[in-house]
Amino acid sequence: MLLNSRVVRLSVASLGTGLLIGIVGGIFRVLLLVAEHLRSAFVGWAHAWPYIGWLGPVTMGLICAALARLMVVRLSPQAEGSGLQNVEAVFSGEANRPIRRFCPSNSSAASWQLAPVWR
Repeated sequence: MLLNSRVVRLSVASLGTGLLIGIVGGIFRVLLLVAEHLRSAFVGWAHAWPYIGWLGPVTMGLICAALARLMVVRLSPQAEGSGLQNVEAVFSGEANRPIRRFCPSNSSAASWQLAPVWR
């Protein structure tokens, strides 16, 4: 009887969710540290080329920005602003619910450039 209790099931689900979120957050943190190391190594390599070395990081920044834009345009074309207007339109019946998609553009292309900022 106690194991079928709604409170127990909710508690177990909450613990499992918290554990999963902690694992995903830890993996993300490790990936940020790896990205920071790779970025630092890349900038160190660029410093070895006195006059043209700056082109490497600038080109990488342009490629990452273009990749992020391409991912948003291709994977989530309805992404604009905060999305509050879309939520209000769905609630008022003026629009249909959007298709649920995961757009990893923020965590992939931008993390190369912003890894040292997220400490």
